[in-house]
Amino acid sequence: MGFDIIATDGTAKVLNSSNINCQVVRKIGEGNVDLLDLVKNGKIGLIIDTPSGARGQTDVKPIRSAAVMHGISCITTIQGAQAAVNGIESILKGDFSVKSIQEYTGEKKCAKIG
Repeated sequence: MGFDIIATDGTAKVLNSSNINCQVVRKIGEGNVDLLDLVKNGKIGLIIDTPSGARGQTDVKPIRSAAVMHGISCITTIQGAQAAVNGIESILKGDFSVKSIQEYTGEKKCAKIG
């Protein structure tokens, strides 16, 4: 869909094995430039943070805190990520419409008199 994807090493291996190109970024505290540096420097537009393992759980709080502090949306579940991707894809294709809740539920609008 034309996005540049940045991922830590383990995620990058999974993505690359599925023919999804991405750039590897270092985990927090590993090397000169890590994920938080990219967040702080405005290089990240969306974070998908679904950690696994002890290290992933340790990094959850600083990653999500940095996202909030810098106004970056942060998706925290695979299901949420899939929904976001589907929504972005629909917007890019122009394949979406807006409906009222009543149109989804079949309820009729009521006007209050008095």
